[in-house]
Amino acid sequence: MLNKLFLILFLFISVNSIAQTQIKEFTSDELIFPKELKDYFKTAQDDRAAHDFMDLFLDNYWKKEQVKFDASEKEYIYKICNWMLKKRLKPLPEFKAFLSSMMAFKDGKKDGNNYLKWQKGIEKVQAAKTLTPFTNYITMSENLFANNTIYKSVTTQWRGSSAEWSFEYDSVPYIKFGETDIACYTIGDSLVMHKTKGVYFPLTYKWIGKSGIVDWKRAGLDDAKIYAEINKYSIDFKKSGYDADSVVYHNPNYFDKPLLGVLKDKVLSDMNEGRALYPQFDSYDKRLQIKNIFKDVDYDGGFAVKGAKVIGAGNAENPATFNFFR
Repeated sequence: MLNKLFLILFLFISVNSIAQTQIKEFTSDELIFPKELKDYFKTAQDDRAAHDFMDLFLDNYWKKEQVKFDASEKEYIYKICNWMLKKRLKPLPEFKAFLSSMMAFKDGKKDGNNYLKWQKGIEKVQAAKTLTPFTNYITMSENLFANNTIYKSVTTQWRGSSAEWSFEYDSVPYIKFGETDIACYTIGDSLVMHKTKGVYFPLTYKWIGKSGIVDWKRAGLDDAKIYAEINKYSIDFKKSGYDADSVVYHNPNYFDKPLLGVLKDKVLSDMNEGRALYPQFDSYDKRLQIKNIFKDVDYDGGFAVKGAKVIGAGNAENPATFNFFR
């Protein structure tokens, strides 16, 4: 008897699941569509998260007594959801990412001009040969609205500190940032560039930046005295760091005037002040002189730092030297 009950229950669940997954097209009707969408979300692996999101979306953004989407916006939702359905995209994360972004626009987090340019970006990524540009674009959109996260992977996150950004489009979609800090986070470490501006191209994961300040605070040094000024730079957000040329390095503990050189910054797991290996700086000038770098020792060579550690730097043509006195 018990075995028969389990069999009946199994068949009921199986038939119900098959019925849900056999949705071939959403109906463009404001009463039927939410029922079909809710059934489709029941196929998500994380049924609790799917259920909670559907309650939020339908109760606060769709139901007639609390309508937030107008007729044209609903038509756009029907259109994109049907396209995603044909491409076999999942309720979580893809449908949720798209619908969350629509909700954010409706909440007024960005204006109508942003919305139109965002739609152009959607059209561009829909035309790609693979689904990856589309899924990345809508996921990025959801994350930007949530907490200004620009790029997110299993190991790292790149995030802005300001909501002063906008969706733009000029043959390809991009995100334009006003003055902001940008930070990269991983487990046990983070890097920050202060007071920068930039443009992010989500199809190539590339950030093109202008100006910025990097300090050595995470290595335990005084950020008011020891820092580097950056002019132009670029970052591949799929990576956990970057290089910048022609930076202006300030360190009054050793030099009265700033130095020109190369900056490298990167996040590593489980770092602290004592173990910090970044930021790093290497001067272009390999004939710098530091009197009494140690007691009765003068230094002549390049200047490099790794985290808080000062390192003598030279090359074959200009080797670093120490002059000892008694």
